[in-house]
Amino acid sequence: RVIGARCEKHATWSFAVLGRVELDFIKIPGGVLRGDEVERVVRLFSDRISARFELHRYERSTPDGPKLQAELHVEPHPGTDLEDLAHRVARELRVNPETTYASGVARGIYLPLICARLESAGEIKKQKRLIVH
Repeated sequence: RVIGARCEKHATWSFAVLGRVELDFIKIPGGVLRGDEVERVVRLFSDRISARFELHRYERSTPDGPKLQAELHVEPHPGTDLEDLAHRVARELRVNPETTYASGVARGIYLPLICARLESAGEIKKQKRLIVH
């Protein structure tokens, strides 16, 4: 990411290297869950939740075999219905250019997205945004 137009000392571009926490992605059937895409969708609902989130990916057993389930942990504002939020997020969250998480649920590829309350971190550390279980 370019952080400055010119380095005062060398007259060249200045760059910042983003760590893995900033660039994480998880491959899933039919696409990818990307941290920046989840962040984009979370920001769409800034009137209901804060910008902090964690997306947890689980493999769940079903009668049709194992299926992926995503759990989005967020900090909701008072009065936010997490079940309604989960439906709305799933409709916006893209796993590839043509497919949303909700359309993957409709096709039977994924289990419905769940929104849960984000537990506050006791210590200050770099927050992982995408977690595979």
